[in-house]
Formats: sequence, structure tokens, C-alpha cells
Amino acid sequence: MKFVVLLSLLILNLASLPEAKAHKFSTAYMEVSAELRQPRLLWKVSLHDLAQTKLFGPQPLTQISWQQVIAHKEELTLYIQKHIAFTDKLGSCSLAVADTSNWRTQQLQQQLYLLLPIDATCQSPEQWQIGYQALFETGHNHKLLLSWQASDKAQAVLSKDKAIYPEY
Repeated sequence: MKFVVLLSLLILNLASLPEAKAHKFSTAYMEVSAELRQPRLLWKVSLHDLAQTKLFGPQPLTQISWQQVIAHKEELTLYIQKHIAFTDKLGSCSLAVADTSNWRTQQLQQQLYLLLPIDATCQSPEQWQIGYQALFETGHNHKLLLSWQASDKAQAVLSKDKAIYPEY
């Protein structure tokens, strides 16, 4: 009986440790549409996942305020420009994160997500393609659920092994 009580206490203690908690899946969402012959992207990304990249500094997610998220626009913009590529048939398109007054949050899958509008400026309206490398360095199981509403309408899942859509 004493063994069962000790074992139960040990299990309860282990369950309360952060390392023993179940790992959350890392999923982001991207909507790609066209407006005036230019791509418009909406990246829905978990604040938890962004915090893992240390974009907001070393503090835990529970201590990050909306003001800190806004204050790190430059770091977030650089991160996006390094990890998300958009191209057309003539080459690279430039990406610009919308003004912070257009940023929103949304509760998805029991997590708080940042909704970031991103404008792409391309030279051509043909053969648009996205390359996605964000969050793979901190979440080995990270996935991007892509809703492509530009030329053709399609859904795709991008991962570390398949990070480009569409493949030409």
C-alpha cells in the first residue's frame, strides 16, 4: 500500500513539471489571395511558437504583452523576410508586413494566434510560388496549412520536407 501511495505521489509530481507535459503541435495557417494582380498573405501564427524563436526576448510567453509584440515589429519583419519567400516567373517578390494597427489576435485550437497581413510586390502575376521555412528551427513537427486562393484554388500542407507551393 505504501508503494502505491509513493508511486502515485511521484506520478503527480512528474505531471506537474513543464518537461513532462505533452508537447503541443505546432501549426500555422497561411491564406494567399490576389488583389489588384498582387499577392496578399495572411499568416496566422501561434504566439507560443513565435515566443519559442525568442523574437520577443527571453521571457516566457505568459509574460509577453501586446505592447511587446508590437514593439518587436522590426524583428518579426526580418524573421518573415528570412523564412518566407514569395516568387513569380521573373524572380523574387518583396514582402512587407502590414502596419501594426492591422494586426489582430484570434483564439484557435486553444492557443492565441497572431494574424499578420503581409503584402507581396511581384513583377509578374504569373507562376506565383511560396517557400516556407518559418518555425522549423524550434518545432520539428511544425506544419503550415496553406489556403491558396490566388490563381487556382487549393489547399496544401507545407512542412520541413515539402516547403514550396506550388511546385512547378
